Amino acid sequence: MAEGLAKARAGARRWASRTSNRLTEVLSAPGSGVDDGARLKNKEIAVRDAIQELEKRITALDAAQEKYELELPEEQLDADIEGSSVLRETLREPLVSATAWLSSQQEEPRVFQSHSKRRLKLNGGSEAP
Repeated sequence: MAEGLAKARAGARRWASRTSNRLTEVLSAPGSGVDDGARLKNKEIAVRDAIQELEKRITALDAAQEKYELELPEEQLDADIEGSSVLRETLREPLVSATAWLSSQQEEPRVFQSHSKRRLKLNGGSEAP
């Protein structure tokens, strides 16, 4: 097997792992406060950027893995695929969390709107606190 393919895969794995860890860090960073909408918006932008970068790195990893598998002896293929799939799923976990977080940010305004409509009905059509 060509040493270059193994190095390319190792590099792609490292880049994907670093990027996955970065997305986890971005998700863990504070991003909300009582009247700190700018910080929340900045976090949303950072999360979206980290998602795009991780998706790019996973795509590169998939390409390197495919090339590596083409050169791998048949008897080693199943074990390598099993190990690689575990790594890939681990790398994707922050993507799922980030997508859920972004979804929750989009749902908040709808919740606020339903509370406002309810207040309007309770107050006879005028918005009062």
